[in-house]
Amino acid sequence: MNSWSRVQAHAVRITFSHIATVPLTTTANGNLLVAIISHTPQVAPTTVASVTDNTGNVWTHAISTYDGNSNGTELWYVLSTNAGVTSVLTTLSVGSPSSDAAALCVSIVEYAPLLGGGNVFI
Repeated sequence: MNSWSRVQAHAVRITFSHIATVPLTTTANGNLLVAIISHTPQVAPTTVASVTDNTGNVWTHAISTYDGNSNGTELWYVLSTNAGVTSVLTTLSVGSPSSDAAALCVSIVEYAPLLGGGNVFI
């Protein structure tokens, strides 16, 4: 069994927008990045269209949950991050600016393996 250490965690809360940028302290190569994204729509159901960062990592959607009022939470991750990530941008899929999320909360957490170094998630 692997042991993990949380390196950093940062979060932002934005109102009446469909984008949110979370600033980070520079990430290390090979660590796990996790994005927890919660959103409350104004009008229609919304989903996360993309998660990107300043180094071009490929973010993977893991799971989505929604309640009966279209409030949603999604989990996205990068299994083995590039070194040097300093910001993560989350974009919601919305039909128009009038359907921006009433609230958009994004948390980014970086984890490092304690044993062996590098990517041991596979």
